[in-house]
Amino acid sequence: MLLGELDKLTNPNISQEITKLRERVRNLKIEHLPPKLANQKSELQQLINQSKNKLGELQSLLDIFLDNQIEVVQNPENDFARKQTGKLKGLLRAKLTDAEIKNLQDKQAEIIQLQEQLTS
Repeated sequence: MLLGELDKLTNPNISQEITKLRERVRNLKIEHLPPKLANQKSELQQLINQSKNKLGELQSLLDIFLDNQIEVVQNPENDFARKQTGKLKGLLRAKLTDAEIKNLQDKQAEIIQLQEQLTS
């Protein structure tokens, strides 16, 4: 308490400077996120296209799987969405490897996190 009061007396603008510095750091982060986000979205779209080519008639399952995956990432405690994602993953394994499915999930989760950073 005493140190804080002394600091205010010796440098009354320090809290303003700290606020300005925090805002600048936040703005710098935001400037670097859009290019990274665009790159990640492009990579995800490539993965989706490759996967859909392998899936043939099962392409619609991938769309449902990815929609469910968004729900799982945004609401990890949603047991229903997690169970549905697991079931869909089982169906996708008929044409895709576990690694391909995991790449799709990881890339989509990364995009969601970047989008959340932009909005926070």
